[in-house]
Amino acid sequence: KLLNYPSDEPLLYEGRIVIRFSVYGLGRISHVHVVKGLCPEIDKAARKAMMSLRNQLQFSKEYRDKVYIQSFYISKDGSVKTHLSEDEIVYANPDKAAVPQGGEQGLLQFLADELQYPKDAMQERLQGKIMVQFTVDEEGYIATGYLNASDAGSLDFEALRMVGNIP
Repeated sequence: KLLNYPSDEPLLYEGRIVIRFSVYGLGRISHVHVVKGLCPEIDKAARKAMMSLRNQLQFSKEYRDKVYIQSFYISKDGSVKTHLSEDEIVYANPDKAAVPQGGEQGLLQFLADELQYPKDAMQERLQGKIMVQFTVDEEGYIATGYLNASDAGSLDFEALRMVGNIP
């Protein structure tokens, strides 16, 4: 409802846009960043829509101090799909697991190639395990994601950036 396009003309682009954001200690949205975009015009509108939620939503304690990924599917008619509909079921343990392009070895190679170790983390010699939980939709895209039990600062954002870019 908040996503407003700058023109009344039909959209030239259709596809998925992925946004990363964090929820800080007071339960407000912050650090909104477009991880995967469609075009500058749509990316800007999506970021603005997320930022406008900053003063409208307050997350409960269980959702605070975490980083999230949210994806939207934008159609050429301007409709926006932000969540799974009632007839789409999320399986925690599906019969057939999602397989990344190139298999597990391809995923590991992608992550190794994609990693951009944050300068501040390198200077502070930060390292550790970051657990990212995410949902893969029927089309094979990362639909939603968030960090689980992590407090590694800029490494958290880098981990989510990488997950948001998985082909």
